[in-house]
Amino acid sequence: MQLSTQQKQIAGEHLAKLLKARIAFHHSGLSYGARAGVIEPLAKAGQLRVVVATMGLAAGINFSLRSVALAGESYRRDQAEQLLKPDEIMQMFGRAGVAGWMRPGSCSSRRTNCGF
Repeated sequence: MQLSTQQKQIAGEHLAKLLKARIAFHHSGLSYGARAGVIEPLAKAGQLRVVVATMGLAAGINFSLRSVALAGESYRRDQAEQLLKPDEIMQMFGRAGVAGWMRPGSCSSRRTNCGF
């Protein structure tokens, strides 16, 4: 994938290199410009094959992904380990195949029991 000069500057060298291969990461430590100005529009346009993300992507962005894989059952917040709640898991899985945007998506988890 070709990135514009501006997208490369906003994303930074490491992320821009991944984006060329249609791979991205998304978390609150990235600049707003990288998240909202580069990664999210590319994901929304279906230009990315893989997006590794925290819960922030699932909770705040309205677009569909073909598949969602849940890699863990907890996350860190304020130095404490928080277990994922069923509604948080459903919100993440809800990004797969959003109605009207693409055909049904798929979800997977390393665990066989996600707590719901």
